[in-house]
Amino acid sequence: MIPKFSHLFHHGNDQVDLRDLQPGFTYTVDLVFITHENQTTKVTNTKPITFTTLPEEDPYDFEIDIRTGKVSSQTAYLFYSGVPEPEVKYVNVYRVVYTNDNERTDSQAFKIPKTG
Repeated sequence: MIPKFSHLFHHGNDQVDLRDLQPGFTYTVDLVFITHENQTTKVTNTKPITFTTLPEEDPYDFEIDIRTGKVSSQTAYLFYSGVPEPEVKYVNVYRVVYTNDNERTDSQAFKIPKTG
């Protein structure tokens, strides 16, 4: 494997940002010291560090919260939240599935998200 190098940074800096890393990969990092030409002492880093970048975030990994509103003898109002905006980017059609415990039949209702 060919190592990658950061840009050079001044000895007055004590930090550097590594960019364009791959998600979920393990990296080993070491410092390479460039000394003055006439310096006889070799400066080295004695202990490289290893870290693993976080996995890539899934934009569709969100939780929907559903709750009941007003309930009557034949209707129930439902409220949901948790879909990021704009909804149309994440959800094409909503499907509500519900069962009647006495009849054991499935019913469904659809909702198309607002587009503007």
